[in-house]
Amino acid sequence: MRARRLAAAAWRDGRAWVPRPRRLPRRRVTIPVTVAPDAAGEQAQVWDLVLRYRGPATRRHRRPGPPAPLLPAAGQADPGDEDFRRAAADAWKWASAQPRYPGGGTVTWRLRVPADGPGAPPEVGGGSAGAAFAVGLAYLFGLTRATRGRLDRRAVVSALVDPSGLLGPVGRLESKAAAVRAAGGRLVVAAAAAEEARAAGVGGRPPVVPVATVPEAVRESRVPRRPWPPLALLATVALLATSGCLGQLYRQREEARQDGTVRRLVNQSFAEATGETERAATAALRARRLDPGSTDTWRALVRIAAADPRLTRVIPTGRPVGHLAYSPDGALLVSASDGVVTARDADTGKVTATSGPLGGPVTALGFLPGGHDVLLGTGTGALLAWRPGGAARRIGTAPGGAITAVAAAPDGTRVAYGVRGQGVWVRPVAPDRPATRITTTAPTAVAFPGSRSVVVASAGARPGDPVLRAFPSDGTGRARVLIKKRFALFRGGVTALAVSPDRRLLVSADIQGGVRAYDTATLAERYRPVDLKGGVYAVAVGSDGRTVVTAGHSFPLSGGSATTDENADVSVTDLRTGRPVGYALQGRRQLTSLTSVLAVRPGTGQIAVATGSGAITLWRPPRAPDPAGPVWTALPDPADRTAVLLFHQDGRVVRERPGSGRGAVAARLGGHDGVLTARFSPAGDLLAVGHWDGTVTLWRYPGMSPAGTLPAPAGDPYRVYRLAFSPDGRVLAAGGPSGVVHLWRPGARKPWLRLDPPRPSPLAALAFLPRSGDLVVTRRDGLVQAFRPGATRPVRQTAMPNDAGVVLPAPDDGMIMGFGVGSYARYGADLAVRTRFTARHDANVLDAALSPDRALVASAGMDGQALLIDGASGAAVAAMPGVEADADKEEDASAGSYVSAAFTGDGRYAVFGTYRGHAEAVALSEADVTRRVCGLAGRPAPAPDAPEGECG
Repeated sequence: MRARRLAAAAWRDGRAWVPRPRRLPRRRVTIPVTVAPDAAGEQAQVWDLVLRYRGPATRRHRRPGPPAPLLPAAGQADPGDEDFRRAAADAWKWASAQPRYPGGGTVTWRLRVPADGPGAPPEVGGGSAGAAFAVGLAYLFGLTRATRGRLDRRAVVSALVDPSGLLGPVGRLESKAAAVRAAGGRLVVAAAAAEEARAAGVGGRPPVVPVATVPEAVRESRVPRRPWPPLALLATVALLATSGCLGQLYRQREEARQDGTVRRLVNQSFAEATGETERAATAALRARRLDPGSTDTWRALVRIAAADPRLTRVIPTGRPVGHLAYSPDGALLVSASDGVVTARDADTGKVTATSGPLGGPVTALGFLPGGHDVLLGTGTGALLAWRPGGAARRIGTAPGGAITAVAAAPDGTRVAYGVRGQGVWVRPVAPDRPATRITTTAPTAVAFPGSRSVVVASAGARPGDPVLRAFPSDGTGRARVLIKKRFALFRGGVTALAVSPDRRLLVSADIQGGVRAYDTATLAERYRPVDLKGGVYAVAVGSDGRTVVTAGHSFPLSGGSATTDENADVSVTDLRTGRPVGYALQGRRQLTSLTSVLAVRPGTGQIAVATGSGAITLWRPPRAPDPAGPVWTALPDPADRTAVLLFHQDGRVVRERPGSGRGAVAARLGGHDGVLTARFSPAGDLLAVGHWDGTVTLWRYPGMSPAGTLPAPAGDPYRVYRLAFSPDGRVLAAGGPSGVVHLWRPGARKPWLRLDPPRPSPLAALAFLPRSGDLVVTRRDGLVQAFRPGATRPVRQTAMPNDAGVVLPAPDDGMIMGFGVGSYARYGADLAVRTRFTARHDANVLDAALSPDRALVASAGMDGQALLIDGASGAAVAAMPGVEADADKEEDASAGSYVSAAFTGDGRYAVFGTYRGHAEAVALSEADVTRRVCGLAGRPAPAPDAPEGECG
């Protein structure tokens, strides 16, 4: 109840400062009035005097005509008291003499008992209501300036009034003061009666306000303007303004802090993209979550997604990984970290089982044949067999040392394990059978090439010491020496052994970088030894049985095995040729800090390598060169927006769908000598193909039925490596190393026009401008010419400092040019430079393509890199290194380079064709990029409705 009174008082005091609009005359005014009935002994009461005006509304002070009379309202009994009638008449006389009193209409009055009043009023009398009538009329018609305020319903005016507006005292003030005090109001009386009214009060209530005239009574009957509402308003405004400023400052500070965090994360992702891929991916995802609409965060994501395309997934483990192994069927990937062994699904990377305490750190790991039983050796000398999901069982004990290597015979009857300082023990799997000891100083590896022999590797102390020997499978009998220690400089000898999945090949690696392959049946060397740079500490045989994956360091480390040392060189070597297959996994860009802990998955050849940060990286197996030859041209498929067409040199056309990772031969273009280039007509229904023999073949698409052949023009039998269709598809421009450009009408037997170079120079690029139809011709000597349709003389030409091998037209007839020095620039239709791009190659630009929305440029260069460039700013979005060139660089200078570029029709992928006949795709859609980066961060794939930058 108290709260309601406080709220009502605040509302009333606040409204006192709000001026009322001058809507005059008002239609009704209600003013409190004290009524003292004539009956003896009755108490005075506070009633409502309601004045209502009925007449024409006007803004004029007075309309012509007699003043509006003051009459009792219908149903209001006329008081019989003459003093009451005289008081009302005197109030009307004062009011009607005022300039604003209206002419015409009628003013009615009536007395109304308040809602909480005592009931129906009796007959009243007395002249004290005269002042109330005058004040009411003043408010009704705005007769004084004070009526702009709000009438206080708690101010009770009780005084006589004369026609001139003077107020006089009234009687029975004690009874009236009691009524006003009960109503909680204040009493406005004539100045002559003020002392009597105060004496009639109790405890200073009701407050008494003396007045002398009607205007003064009007002023005092307003709601009093107390100082606290404006002060409170000012304080509120100041508080709101301060809060707004502080809030804006806080938001600006938070935005600046968030921007700083985003910049730090983006820079961190850029810096660590060449060191720790999972950390870089995590930083890029965090930045994207903080600022989903930022171009910088998008570049960071794409940069990570376009990292080494061989890296497919990162599995975080949270602790250093000491050993890795795939099950014989390739279904499980098992890792050992200290004293814990974890089994994961090889496809998804999810943990399927974890071992319990093993009584010591795991120092050796392998598999028993024919199942998923894991063979473990510990630092306490325990030889264990663990089936994922069950408990480990002991099958042997190594007295006095840690187990350094384990192996199982193919028939599962025997196991061999090396013990530091003790030698190698061979024993049946049954725990109650005796073991045979093979004496050696420092065993480093052990393997069963077959069921009849066991091979032991060790570190020799002196030159000539045997470091690789073969024994009968039971460990007895005479040893066969395969390798002897060559140098005295290093302590170690053979450091690792591996058997191919088909068990036909045994491979050894030593600390001097030697890799040797043996036939498992005869133990004779099958291939010539391979000498790698530095020391090799781990080796695994690829699923093809011809390649080996090795890990080591460029300079041999002292002390033998160095499996957990970071920055290991992991590479793939072809045993037949002794040459690397592609760059090392850290060769062109150090994506993550790899160790010498690795394994190769049977069947698929997937390579698993542990990192120094405690993660497992999964790598795509290397690919041999495609016999179909380089992919000289890649084009979006007009018939399938999710695919691109790859044109191989031998005439094979492959439809590649990057989203599904599947490719299929769409056509074979035979009958001519090799394919160099291809272009679709603007409608996409006609395909032109340029060949090495100078001819151009036409094909109807998508049926790939022949549509004609444009023969090599007489006197110009050079190969055709540049083609361009006019915007209307009626003219085809073709050219090659002679520098001559022939304009054909498809289906004709002779060229329509011939554009000769002003001086001998090979052709560099051809492009039609979409708006004007002008043909832009660039040449190797840097000359750039623009020809009107049907003209043989250029309308514009300029000399560039370098040859423009790529011209990408823009809708406004501008163009983006890529040069032989690897740079890019934007030019206008007048061939004047507009913007120079900051992104560039280190060698020739070979091919480029614009995305469907023209926001990105995909560029392939002879430096072995594929670039994604922001089409507006010219900044590099991502760079994808080539991975297929031989590291010894004995091939052609462009070997392994990306030689062609294209976007899918839906713009979700950029596809780059390589010199070795393969294609690499870079995902560009938000969902695909996030999925890829989440995989590289070791996180589950995001849900379909996940916010940007969120993984599963």
